[in-house]
Amino acid sequence: MHEQYTAAELAGMTEVAQITGTTTSRASQLRARLEPYLVQELAFGPVYLASGVRTFAENEYNRTPGVRRTEIPLSPIERALLDSLAAAAAGTEVASSTAASHQAVAEAMEGVLGNGHQLQLHFQPADSEVSAALDTLLEHGLVRTRRICKKETSTMAVGHENDLVVSLTVKGQRHAGTGTPAADEENDR
Repeated sequence: MHEQYTAAELAGMTEVAQITGTTTSRASQLRARLEPYLVQELAFGPVYLASGVRTFAENEYNRTPGVRRTEIPLSPIERALLDSLAAAAAGTEVASSTAASHQAVAEAMEGVLGNGHQLQLHFQPADSEVSAALDTLLEHGLVRTRRICKKETSTMAVGHENDLVVSLTVKGQRHAGTGTPAADEENDR
């Protein structure tokens, strides 16, 4: 009687490139990171466990060139401001929420300006929650601000000359929408 053996699926550099969705030259640059899955080094190159390479590709490898997103811990009001800016950029309404942070941001918003990708925020004292949230988003490079232009003041009510125009940066666009509404509302309690 013959015993039946199952061999593990193996992957050379060509298979690593296919699994990770890259070229073979990029796959060869990943050798150090794939070392835990190395079975043997042969004359033609390394041989890995294909299941390990798949795990690496799904959990650790970011295929998008130039996009490396690390989570930035944001307070509920910072998240609410980022959500509002993302909604303005997308031309949608912010999901209605009774959370205090969303209400504070809604009260500070005067409207959408320009091409619809910018929010006009009413002047807030430096010690306000919204100002502190805006400072944090600026510090992380998620937003940019500018003062109201002279031509914009002609269509505004008196008292809005010190308002700010806020828009998302590319980095801010990537980070928008990463929080869960349930978690944000939980934090507001």
